Order: sequence, then structure tokens, then C-alpha cells
Amino acid sequence: MKQYHWRGWAVIIAVGCLMWLLNAWTPLHRDDYEYALIWGTTTPIAGWSDIWHSLYLHYFQHGGRMVAFFILDSFLWWGKTYFNIANALAFVLLLLALYWHACGRVTRRIEPGIWLTLAGMAWLALPHFGEVVVWMCGSTVYLWTAMWMVYFLLPYHLHLRRPFAGHGYRPVVPMFILGVLAGWGLENASLTTGLLAIGATLLSRRRQTAQPWQWAGIAGGVLGFLALVAAPGNFVRIDGVTHTLARRLGNQIAGNAEMLLYILPLVLLAVIAYRLLAVARVGRDDITPHRSRIGLGLTLGVTLLLAHSYLTTGYLGAGLRDILFYHVLTPPGLATAKLYPRVGNLTGGLEEYGLYLAVLTFIYHDMLRRLRLTKAETRSARRAVTWRRLWREEPDVRFATVLIGMSFVNNLIMLGAPTFPARATFFSVLLWLTALTILIRMPAVRAALTVHRTHWYRLAALTMVPFIAATVYFTYRIHESDAARIAYIEAQTAQGVTAIAVDPIPFPQRMLRHIFYIDWDNGVSAGGLKAYYGLTELSLTSPPVR
Repeated sequence: MKQYHWRGWAVIIAVGCLMWLLNAWTPLHRDDYEYALIWGTTTPIAGWSDIWHSLYLHYFQHGGRMVAFFILDSFLWWGKTYFNIANALAFVLLLLALYWHACGRVTRRIEPGIWLTLAGMAWLALPHFGEVVVWMCGSTVYLWTAMWMVYFLLPYHLHLRRPFAGHGYRPVVPMFILGVLAGWGLENASLTTGLLAIGATLLSRRRQTAQPWQWAGIAGGVLGFLALVAAPGNFVRIDGVTHTLARRLGNQIAGNAEMLLYILPLVLLAVIAYRLLAVARVGRDDITPHRSRIGLGLTLGVTLLLAHSYLTTGYLGAGLRDILFYHVLTPPGLATAKLYPRVGNLTGGLEEYGLYLAVLTFIYHDMLRRLRLTKAETRSARRAVTWRRLWREEPDVRFATVLIGMSFVNNLIMLGAPTFPARATFFSVLLWLTALTILIRMPAVRAALTVHRTHWYRLAALTMVPFIAATVYFTYRIHESDAARIAYIEAQTAQGVTAIAVDPIPFPQRMLRHIFYIDWDNGVSAGGLKAYYGLTELSLTSPPVR
């Protein structure tokens, strides 16, 4: 048991070290430079008074996410070395909270296989991972605010499972403060968090177990949310931005579709979990099932072809680009010189996402074969054991289903926003991660998966380790290039030079967007940097490699 306990925490420490490494090698970028200055000025933040003054100006001129930007401004003042450690810790604490939600209790006994699965699925499923988990500005807005929310919801969830004893007046003040932090976080996620807290409290009241701290937390959440959405800067920023209902509905389709692409591994595992639950209740027949390996072989062949293209010249993406441009767009006269690179950007991720889908397909069919989940057997099991029956009889299935449903509610709230970027689905994916962890911890699912545990570990290592290693490698190379360019800029500005040209970053790899670095060839990337160093012009000596 002690060895089991030690292995669980060793996995947690390993994940924390990986996150620290990625943070340490991810340079300051884009909005980081802008927020390193007192808002709207060219004066660097140099103390607490500057932070409060900057937040005041930001609140009235740009937006109300004060909790996130207080954290960001503080670390920009203290230095990125402290942030690298704190952000890695925040990621680990967030996953720990999801794990405790899935367990239904706070425990020091960490199941290494379950926690490793949770971490691996977070790596694959969190949208724009480098932007929302590693990048300094993005992580304070998404990772840090979500951390307050999941910890705020933890006592509500645990109280539903095992009502706390006593009158509950002692936690009133801490829960009120935590509620303010959760409500004053991110618009759609904070509202979803409030709805979950209200729902849990009303259910507790129905069971006659409601506590004062629950209402205090809700009151804090409402206060924080009002401060978030009523900020005058919100109305300044969106002034003149109007989108029709049709455009907003289109945003919903695009946003949910991109989220489904990221959570595809979770969806496939949820399907397998459901099949295992159904088969476990009905029982298996005595016939040894047989699944053809032809599909596995074809998938493996496509994977190797995509990998060869990705590691060489990207000929598959380039070929598709040329076909679309010369044979689809050129004949009707739609092709222009400016359109060619845009078509290239569209097809540039063919190998990357093709590999992602091919590997997922290979693993999914391999799991079906090893778990002996034939079509005939699972079809008969699903007829006998419907999801509605599992909903009635399995509390864990009910909880997981509610979380999945609330993930789409969280996305639907984005109808109130003029845009719906994929990063806005961050909290929705956290709900999916928790739901999946709940399902794979169910005895019938865990027992079936444990039989082939060694095989799953090998397969995960074969597919994930090269991907993670490549992410670390390219992050380090970008760190090296960025450091050299910043040193050059600092040397030039020290001599009074204000118009500077630098070489572009030669590494455009995104690794399924686990790396977030957009070069200085646009106003957003260069704007904050120019203000921070007092430059009048910043350009690249040649177009960046795409």
C-alpha cells in the first residue's frame, strides 16, 4: 500500500516538473509585455501602487477580469522565475481538484494509473494547451481562474455525497471569499460555476441538509460575477461590435465543433466505458470474439505516411494546398496571389491533425479488440442496459452525465459574447475530464481496463512520449531564439535605436497547439513589445517560415 501511495505522488511530481520545464522555456509574449506596463501607458509596473493603478485603469477602459490580471501583474513585477514554479503548481492543483471531485472525497491516496490517465487526457483535450496553460497571460486568465472555481465547487459536491456535520457557520467567511474569486473569474465559466453551486445547494435544501456556508458562497459568487460583467471597460471594448443572432449561432457551431475535436479521446473512452458497463451487467457469451486486424493495419499505414510527411517536407499538406488552389480555385477565377498562403495555412496542419486522428483511431480499435467488445455483443448489451437504466441505478453515471450536460451549457452561455474562441471551452473540457475520470473509476470499467494495464502503459508511452518530447524540444528552441532577439533589442535600444529588424523564429511548429508563440509580424504580437522597449518600428528581416 505504501508503494502504491508513493507511486501516485511520484506521477504528480513528474507532471509538475514537466509543466515547470515548459513554463521556464516559454518566453514572455504578446499581451505579457502590455500588462507589464501600467495600463495604457509606457511606464513599467514597479510596485503594489502601480499594480492597483493599472488594474483601476484596466477596469474602466478594457475589462473586468481583475482576479486574473492581479495575478498576472504581480508575477510580471516579481519576475517570471516565480511564475514558472507557481504556474506548474497551479496546474497540478487543478488536476488534483478534478481527481478529488471524481473520487467524491479529498484523499492523499492517489491511484497512479487513474491520475496518469487524467493528466494524459488533459494534455490532449485542453483546447490550445500552450495558450491557456503555459503562456503567462493566457494561463492566469484560464488556468488560475478555473482553479478557484473547481475548489469552490468541491465542498458543495462533497456535501451532497456525505453531508457535513454541524451548523456550518465557521466556513461562511472563507466560502464567501472563495465565491468572490470564483465569480470574478471568467464570464461563462463563472456563471456555470454559480449555476452548479446553486443547483447543489437547492438539492441539499431538498434533502434538509443545506448549510449557511453554501448560501454565503453563492452570495460571494454573485457579487464577484456582477463585478466581472458590470466593468465599464467591457462596454468600452465592445463598443461598436455587433453580431447578429445568426452570427452568434454560427459561432456556437464552430466553437462546439472545435471542442469536440479536442475532446475526441474523452468521447471515445466514454463510449468504451459505457460498453463495458453494459456488458458487465448482461454478461459475455462463451464464444471467443474475433475482430479483424485489417482496420488496424490500414490505420497504422496512414499514420506512418502522415508521420513521414510531417518529419520531412510536409508534402501531403503542400500537395493538398496545390490541388485546392490550382484545380479548385483557379478554374472559376477565384485564385489570387494573396489567397495562396492562406490556403497553405489551412492545409498546413494536415499532417499534425491527421496524425492525431489516425493515432486515436488506432488506439480505439485496439482497445475494442483487446477488451473483446464486438459489435454484436455490445449491441445486445446496449439493448438490455440503456443509458436511462444506468442513470437510474448508478449515481456516478448521473453525476458524469450532469457534468457533460453542463459543459454544453457553459458553451451556450457564449451566445452573449460577440466571438467564441476555442479557449473559451476550457472550463467545459474540465467538466468532461472529471466526468471521464468518474467513469473509468467505476469498478466494472476499472476491472476490465486493469487486465491489459501493461499494454495500455506501453501504448501511451509509444504515442505520448515522442509528442511531449517534441513539444519540449521546440519550446526550448523558441526560447533560445527569442532570448537572442530580446538581447539584441535591449542592446540596440541602449544605444538609442528605435527602429529594429530581427530574424524570424525558424520554428513554426505548434504540436497540436501545445506551443503558443506567434512571431512579431503582426500588430498584436509586436505592439506590446514595442511599447515596452520604446520602439517606433519592429519588423522581420524575411517572412517567417510557415
